[in-house]
Amino acid sequence: MVLLLIAGWLTDHLPASVNSAQLTIEAHLAFSVGLALVFLPVIGPASRLLTRLFPDKPTAKDTGPRHLDEALISDPPSALAAAMRETLRVGDLIEKMLEISLVALRTNDEHLCRSVSQLDDEVDAVHQAIKLYLARIERTGMDEAARRQSSNILDYAINLEHAGDITERSLSRLTVKKIEKQLQYSPEGMSEIEDLFHDTIDNLQLAQRVFINHDAQIVRRLMEGKVTIRRKERASVERHMSELQDQRPDTLQTTSLHVDVLRDLKRINGHLMSVAAPILEEAGMLRESRLRKG
Repeated sequence: MVLLLIAGWLTDHLPASVNSAQLTIEAHLAFSVGLALVFLPVIGPASRLLTRLFPDKPTAKDTGPRHLDEALISDPPSALAAAMRETLRVGDLIEKMLEISLVALRTNDEHLCRSVSQLDDEVDAVHQAIKLYLARIERTGMDEAARRQSSNILDYAINLEHAGDITERSLSRLTVKKIEKQLQYSPEGMSEIEDLFHDTIDNLQLAQRVFINHDAQIVRRLMEGKVTIRRKERASVERHMSELQDQRPDTLQTTSLHVDVLRDLKRINGHLMSVAAPILEEAGMLRESRLRKG
C-alpha cells in the first residue's frame, strides 16, 4: 500500500517523460533496501529470543542409544564393541556439558544451565541402556577376557554418569546461585576456574583415548593431569584464604562458590581416572595404589 502511494505520488509530480513502470520498479527496490536496513540489525537478537522462548524439541533420533544393536547380542566381541562406541558417546556428551557449563559461568546465562540439565537426562538414559545391554551380552556366555572387558566398559560408563551428575547437580546450580546473587568472580579467580575447566576437558579427551586403545603412555599423562589439577586447586584455595585475611569484599562474596567449583572439577577428574586403573594393573604400573615412577 505504501509502495503504491509513493509510486502514485511520483507519477503525478514527475515529468511525463519519466517511465512510470521503471519508476515503480525502482521505488519497490528502494523500499526493500530500506526495510533491510531497518530490520537487519535486530534479526540476530530476535532469533536468539525466539530460540529461547520456543526451543527445538529433541527428536527420537537425537536421544537415547545409537550404537546398541540388538542383532549383535549373540556375538559378544561385536556387541562389546558397540557398547564401547556408546560409552564413548557418553564421554562426548559430558565434554559438551562441561563446555556449556563454562560458557554459562562466564556469561551468566541461566538458559545454558537448563541445556546442561537436558544433556544430563540423555546421559542418564544412555547409561541405563548400556548397563542393560551389557547384562544381556553376559547371558550369552563369554570368556574371561570378554567379561573383564565388559566390566571395564561398565565401570567407565558409571563414572562418566557420575561426572555428568556433578556437572548438572552442582556446577550448574552453583552458576545459577552466582546469577541470582549477582556475584562476579575476580579476574584472577575466573582465570583459575577457566584453567581448571580446560584441564578437565583435556583429561576427559585423554580418558576417551585410553578407553579406546589402552595406551600406557597416555595413561601416565592422564594420571599426571590429575596431579596437576590437584596442585592447581590447592594453590587457588590457599590464595583465596590469603585474600580473605585481607578482607577483600569481592573475595568475601565469591570464595565459597569459587572453592566449590574447583572441588567439583577435582571430583570429576577423579571419576575420569577410573578408566586408567585396570590398564595400570595389567601393565604392572601400580604399586600400593600409587603410580610407579618411570
